[in-house]
Amino acid sequence: MFIPVGTDRPLRRPTVTTIGLIVANAVMFVLQSVLEGPMFGSSGAAALNALVLDPQAPRWWAFFTYQFLHGGLLHIAGNLLFLWVFGPPVEDKLGRWWFLAFYLVGGAFAGAAHAAMSASPVIGASGSIACVTGAFMTLFPRVTIRVLSLFFIIGLFHIPALWFILMAISWDFFLPRRGVAVWAHLGGYAYGISVTMALLGLRWIGREPYDLFTLGRQAHRRRVFKEATTRDGSAFQRDAASRPRKPDDPNAEKIASLRAAASAAAQAGDALGAGRAYRDLLNVTRDASLARATQLTLANLLYSASNADGAAAAYEQFLAKFPADPEAARVRLMLGLIHARTFNDPVRAKALVAEATPGLKTEDERRLARELLEELG
Repeated sequence: MFIPVGTDRPLRRPTVTTIGLIVANAVMFVLQSVLEGPMFGSSGAAALNALVLDPQAPRWWAFFTYQFLHGGLLHIAGNLLFLWVFGPPVEDKLGRWWFLAFYLVGGAFAGAAHAAMSASPVIGASGSIACVTGAFMTLFPRVTIRVLSLFFIIGLFHIPALWFILMAISWDFFLPRRGVAVWAHLGGYAYGISVTMALLGLRWIGREPYDLFTLGRQAHRRRVFKEATTRDGSAFQRDAASRPRKPDDPNAEKIASLRAAASAAAQAGDALGAGRAYRDLLNVTRDASLARATQLTLANLLYSASNADGAAAAYEQFLAKFPADPEAARVRLMLGLIHARTFNDPVRAKALVAEATPGLKTEDERRLARELLEELG
């Protein structure tokens, strides 16, 4: 069992809406306990039943009120813990009022998904929180989640958000538990992921280098790069270790060894090994580069692994070695993207993108260039 206890995502503003929702759920839980007690009898039970979402007799308001009822202390504690961990970063990204609307409408959508697939009444904030959790995964897939493990080894561990949330979704999908509104959970996840992807695609919320939408576009660009280098680079396919060395260079053997290691790791898709070998190579000689196609493969691999420093260095060396290459415009665009969204260097980014624009070959590339220039002002 893994219990989330926090994330490493910094916040730009104080958390307000998430705390308000936690307080509202807690107050409603106390009120629910009072109404279920002997003081109110059947009238209290009737009042609560009017707030439950019953698929066989649905009331429009119940799609919202059911979100604030819970079946016990463990039920509400688990829900509010997830809301406390995943809510603040999503609220920070969407804004306080938009986050409130997103939460409530997501919960209503989750309730509708449950009503469409089950005849059982449902209560709880689980669908709403699944919506928030799906949004968190879409916006911050590479953020680290701190989790408390109570399974085999007890302790605190750090897990990427993407893996933790995908594990939770898989648990609901493949191992449904008795008494759990699985379709409300899955409906919430679907709403949270799809709506957030749409907001990113429409640019209604700011994109980041590592949200799922941007990662998908980067994957597409890498495929384009790979196809282009495979098509155009056959004349340049030489092993880096076979390059002639200056006999009077005391580092010649080390340089050749590191070139070979970086080339082999890049061709094998080993981003960690390639990054280390190329970093060590640059420490020995600052103008180090590999064979043309291998240099591109290395740069793209490091970029896909979120090694912005290594990718930027590899792209820079490619441009220094092959300034008039057919892929130079795409490389300048990628380098401009790194300087704009990772290094926060708008001057360098704008110069690179402006220089790249005339040579871009596809509409996707030209659209990205326009977006970057608009962002940079």
